[in-house]
Amino acid sequence: MVLIDQIQFNYPLAYGATAQADNKLYYITTKNENSSEILEITIPNNKLSISIVATLPFTVENIIAEISNNILYFGVGTINGNNTNELYSYNLNNKKFDVIGEFPGKLRSQALSHINNNSLIIYGGGAEVTYNDGYEFNLETESWKQLADAIIDQEELSLLGADWTTLNKDELLVVGGFNKDVWKEATFNLTALTGEEKEKYRDSYFRRSIDEFNWNKKELVYNLKENSWRTIGDINFDAACGHTLLSTNKYIYSVMGEIKPAVRSPFIHQRRK
Repeated sequence: MVLIDQIQFNYPLAYGATAQADNKLYYITTKNENSSEILEITIPNNKLSISIVATLPFTVENIIAEISNNILYFGVGTINGNNTNELYSYNLNNKKFDVIGEFPGKLRSQALSHINNNSLIIYGGGAEVTYNDGYEFNLETESWKQLADAIIDQEELSLLGADWTTLNKDELLVVGGFNKDVWKEATFNLTALTGEEKEKYRDSYFRRSIDEFNWNKKELVYNLKENSWRTIGDINFDAACGHTLLSTNKYIYSVMGEIKPAVRSPFIHQRRK
């Protein structure tokens, strides 16, 4: 791999959401304490180019984003500092913004999303606890249908912090994700404890070894056609959260991410499809 180009944007970019269509990336990110922007990223002549598509009157963090028929669907995450179930659309042709639905699951952020034919699939995420439920939003009828929970061999699998990508025409591969028990313990203690007791727990938590966090090393597969889950083995590297999975014709890449809280990996891992 070779680094082709890099640029410095005019404000920090973090915790946004990316959608891809027609050799373009659309990135929704918070600009300041009152607004966010939809950015269009292209690479003409192997040079990065970023243009502003729209400004939105709220901040965003850890939302989902997908594109279908030149309409950008996003939301179901943290808006103005609070988790929301609202699902938004932005028409890239006529520049129309709309609130089109309300996610039927519990409030959460960091969910997974995918466009399958005329449907938007949303899975997992978390808040005080992790979630393994999934829902399908029909983009034509604007109606919801619940999907199979991510359970394999009676084990409820956390999808918080994981990522997925296309394995084949009918299946998505999921890699990484927090351990549901460790996450629940940490969020409870970091919320309930106070003062010196909280600082002591926090210090102990961040000093844990990578293995103690027990992040998901199973390669999980969701079958879109059969609405079912299975596993095809374990990864041979440290499980990550907040990483990116990318799919090409022959390979799948796991790009960086955290391998424990506050410790990021510089590595890119490759596997054959």
